Amino acid sequence: MHDDRVTRIRRRSLGLFLAGFALWLTSIAIPLVFGKSRGWSEEEAQEYSRAGARLHDLIEGTHDHAHEELPFENEEARRAYNESLATREHRHVHVDPEELKAAHAEFEIHRARLERVRSWNSGQVSVLFWGGIIMGGVGAVSFLAAGHASDD
Repeated sequence: MHDDRVTRIRRRSLGLFLAGFALWLTSIAIPLVFGKSRGWSEEEAQEYSRAGARLHDLIEGTHDHAHEELPFENEEARRAYNESLATREHRHVHVDPEELKAAHAEFEIHRARLERVRSWNSGQVSVLFWGGIIMGGVGAVSFLAAGHASDD
């Protein structure tokens, strides 16, 4: 009767260990199979990129007038700076603060979506990874403990 109980415990422990090992393998396989960008479509990536570029362009536009107030060592340095701005097709644009706020809000929405996807994916994989390690560890310890008990 004692041997049946130990065998049953060892069988369950081995099952627990194997289930933990399977979870651990799954946590490794998910990023390899689905990629790290799972849940983030190409369209969303393009929208994020466009929103970031629009915000950047507007911010650059708000800084266009600041170069006139920059301190330069001499007139030649000022002239060289102004020439570099002209070669970059530098624009003198007045940006509406409300438009800048709207662009910033749109960018933050896309950034928040990206962060949610990143954290969800990493959280899901972390649960599988650590769950697998804990289950496998408990199964291995139980299996060994049951083996020790049968030796006594």
